[in-house]
Amino acid sequence: TQILRLGCGCQPNDIVCTSIESTSIKTGEDIRCYLKEKIKECDYIFFMISDNYQKSEICLNEMGAAWILDKKVKPFLFPNLNFTKLGWLYEISKGSSLDNESALDHLRDELLEEYNLIKKPQTADWTAQKKEFLKILI
Repeated sequence: TQILRLGCGCQPNDIVCTSIESTSIKTGEDIRCYLKEKIKECDYIFFMISDNYQKSEICLNEMGAAWILDKKVKPFLFPNLNFTKLGWLYEISKGSSLDNESALDHLRDELLEEYNLIKKPQTADWTAQKKEFLKILI
């Protein structure tokens, strides 16, 4: 979430990340209702696909819901995976590895163009956040 917030200008309440407690479902909430509502409301869905993601029924349900609701989906794979492992649902989609700097730059450009998140985008800020993200990833 940090790369979206600090590098693109997204606000914390614009991001739902089900694997981070501060941006996820609160204790006692109905997970099905929460996810259903958030998926309906959102413009983009980012899948950060790992081996654990592929084994999670909840994550696969989220992917199916995004597909059914025809959402803008951005699949990003951890560096040790490839798209042939995802099955037929995403064989036709173009995705990228999380460590692909050009794909991250393209995503930033797309978000800035569509939402005008930052009035004066600072490439140096973006580059610093991207480098930090890539360091953590590897």
